[in-house]
Amino acid sequence: MTDWAAKIKQAQAAVAHVPEGTSLAEALKLLKAPSQGLQVERKLAEILTEMHAEGRYVGPEHITERYNLNSLGVITPPPKSLYEVLMGDSLINLGTPRYKDHVVSYVPVCLGTVENTVRNLKAFTQQDFEIRKARNQQVKPVFSGQDCYENTAKPERWASAPLLRGVWVLTPVSVPEDTTSSNYTNQQTLIENKYQDYIRGSAHELISHLALTEGVVGVRHYLNCYGWTSTATEPAPVGAFPGRFVFAGYFDDVGFEVGNNLPGLSNGALGAFLRWNFRD
Repeated sequence: MTDWAAKIKQAQAAVAHVPEGTSLAEALKLLKAPSQGLQVERKLAEILTEMHAEGRYVGPEHITERYNLNSLGVITPPPKSLYEVLMGDSLINLGTPRYKDHVVSYVPVCLGTVENTVRNLKAFTQQDFEIRKARNQQVKPVFSGQDCYENTAKPERWASAPLLRGVWVLTPVSVPEDTTSSNYTNQQTLIENKYQDYIRGSAHELISHLALTEGVVGVRHYLNCYGWTSTATEPAPVGAFPGRFVFAGYFDDVGFEVGNNLPGLSNGALGAFLRWNFRD
């Protein structure tokens, strides 16, 4: 049986959004817009559910549930263009939509009462590892311990810096092969010429991205590669090498490594960490 009372209520609510004097054509567009918006939301939810099942989507709801957290701080809403971007053609695998070869993760400003810095995130994941190990669960460490910022002779403040706001990170499942075996400057030129919808993401974003996708869905991305980020190291007073940039990756059984190197280096395993540049 048709619920006419509900139908009438919906029609009244829709008409209320149409200003007096609006032409018939414009009125039809306005009346159609809400249903189109709901349809997009439903399709986006379906895609993200599929991506989560395949280990390529981690949202705020998954992080709070997985770690039993009561807060992630102020949660930044998903970009309005997320559905459109995910449905677009990938430049990594031609003919494939981005939602098939990209990963989406939410990087929060805090994990419960713990501020999300790289050092805090490492301690947080290590504690979770120890708890699960004590329960005889088959687990592997997240951070390998090969972390450049732990060198006391070269203090790097970026590893202790908090995020200013939550970030939605959309990146290919791995570094694009055409960004490897190329130095930092040449990679940057390629990004500007071919991957202009992306930017080189920060070390904090990549490290959180890798740690949280593994922790929540148990999938380790960047298995055989490093992502070179936009984060520069800070020189120590003595013995430091200025101008180095941080990379992270090679996420194998012992965890992923965080290191740095001079921008003139070319390495077949070191590509650019590309993050989609959402403009909304």
